[in-house]
Amino acid sequence: MSRSSKDYEIGRGRPPKATRWKKGKSANPGGRSSARPIGLLEMIDRLLLTSVKITRDGESKRVTALEAILEQLLPLYVRNQVFRALVETAAAEHGARRTAMKNATDSAGDILDILRRTYNRARQAQITQELAEIVGGAEALRG
Repeated sequence: MSRSSKDYEIGRGRPPKATRWKKGKSANPGGRSSARPIGLLEMIDRLLLTSVKITRDGESKRVTALEAILEQLLPLYVRNQVFRALVETAAAEHGARRTAMKNATDSAGDILDILRRTYNRARQAQITQELAEIVGGAEALRG
């Protein structure tokens, strides 16, 4: 039995002849699939449209997975949105009160400044008048 040298050519991409796939054979006995691979979104769509059995208040019914998910999540979502609106309202009210108090504090400070100036002017006028009376009395005594 003579073997040609080609039967024993082994190397990269060339396994020994005895272990190579036979022509027309493949590793998958069913052959290559003719269906195209599905993408993630298509897989999710298929999963959401599968039928599931749910039981609520002792009553069982079959619905799609999408309907079952929505039935569970929708009430939670609505509750969360109402809570969020209430929290935002409370935060807005606190912000408005803080702004009003700051404005009132600023206005009170301005009024205090005006009253302080008015008081100082009146006191200064009183002192000036007393000095004028003292000087006038001294002039009358001298004169």
